[in-house]
Amino acid sequence: MLSNLYKLPKPLIAFLVIGGAIIFILLNDPPHTFCDTQVEHFKSIQTGFVYPDRKDFHEEKSRLKRKQQLCQSENTPGACYEYFFYLRKLLKDFRVLSTKCQLYIFSDIKVKSALTSALTLMTALAWRKEVLTGRVSKYNWLNRSDMTLFCNIKDKYIQNYGMETYKKLEGQILSLLNTENKNKNLILKWSILSESCLKYK
Repeated sequence: MLSNLYKLPKPLIAFLVIGGAIIFILLNDPPHTFCDTQVEHFKSIQTGFVYPDRKDFHEEKSRLKRKQQLCQSENTPGACYEYFFYLRKLLKDFRVLSTKCQLYIFSDIKVKSALTSALTLMTALAWRKEVLTGRVSKYNWLNRSDMTLFCNIKDKYIQNYGMETYKKLEGQILSLLNTENKNKNLILKWSILSESCLKYK
């Protein structure tokens, strides 16, 4: 076979070698697309927030995750302020993505986890068993700005993962709420999950 290859004209051999090299390079390092550029930009501006920063000695946990844990343990406006701030930044940074490129980011497990955790925690922050008596507010200390954030996250979740996926998440959240009452419809009614987001548009 090699002897037959040597019989080929040198220009043809050169063409085959160069062509093969180009194909090899393209397969191993494909050219950047428009969406590749947008995704890289999004990840760069979310480094240290959704994505851990290698320069941070807390590298194993992103800033968002750390502030989430503080908010969850303290359950006060002051302890949750930075967590909510980072969630608002995340929503704002989504705007750098064109519609056709958003799929690449919302399929990222870190992004979906951030939105899932936010809806779960904010619902838990507002929930108190006494809410079922109708004598206390279902918002707890969450204010209108916080509820606007909750609704914006909820809308973004439904928009990108679908209503069926959201309903499954809703059921999981209801199961996590600390109450002896197992009537999910009643719990849903008195949780912020049932809040109409139209008033926060």
